[in-house]
Amino acid sequence: MEAIGFELVRRGYDRHEVDAYISTLFATKSPVPPPQFRIAWRGYDRERVDTSLADLRRRYGA
Repeated sequence: MEAIGFELVRRGYDRHEVDAYISTLFATKSPVPPPQFRIAWRGYDRERVDTSLADLRRRYGA
């Protein structure tokens, strides 16, 4: 899996949910849309995740 690396911020996306979705995306090469990620006290920067996931989904044909 290629490294993406997201900054941790307050009120970001749940890290475990984002990591699981990205792992699934790489494992299946499936362009399924991401779920509604929960907001965590310390999570991944939402704007960065949204931008990166949109790029990945385009790459995989979504």
